[in-house]
Amino acid sequence: MYVVTGGNSHVFYCETPDCATNVTRVFCNDNLLFSDANIPKCTGPPSPSTVCQHNGRAFISRDTDGPCEFEGPNGYMETKKCRDLSNICDFTNGSAPPPLSTKGQENDKESHVTEISVGVIFLVTLLLTVLGLTAYFCMKRKKDRSQQQANDSDVTVPLEDTQSSGETRES
Repeated sequence: MYVVTGGNSHVFYCETPDCATNVTRVFCNDNLLFSDANIPKCTGPPSPSTVCQHNGRAFISRDTDGPCEFEGPNGYMETKKCRDLSNICDFTNGSAPPPLSTKGQENDKESHVTEISVGVIFLVTLLLTVLGLTAYFCMKRKKDRSQQQANDSDVTVPLEDTQSSGETRES
């Protein structure tokens, strides 16, 4: 949430980082509004005419026109007016990103399920391919052996009783 300085609301802050520890007095329109060493922490934008600290800087809110100034032990401290969309004047607590919505969490779960499903499908396909190739080559080897055995049984044995040329045989 950013402080909007429109209308009658004006928020001022000491510009130097960690300046809140040195603020001793706050003046608005030359009137002393604050003189204390203990500045409470902001729980949001400061209420009108109150001083608080946030992220090391002191803030004061005014509902009337006119400048406000911070002073420390050495006198005047550089003072700025909050402008729209100023990061310094962002009074939201914490810098952690907001939690994911339920829809975001469901999308994360769905993407994990999708990744796991793709992995399982890939492994099953790989396994079936390996089993199919193994079965194919085993059957081919068995068929090759069968043909080899069949070819071996067709081998002709030479005749033992041979007839020399020119001789006749009578039975």
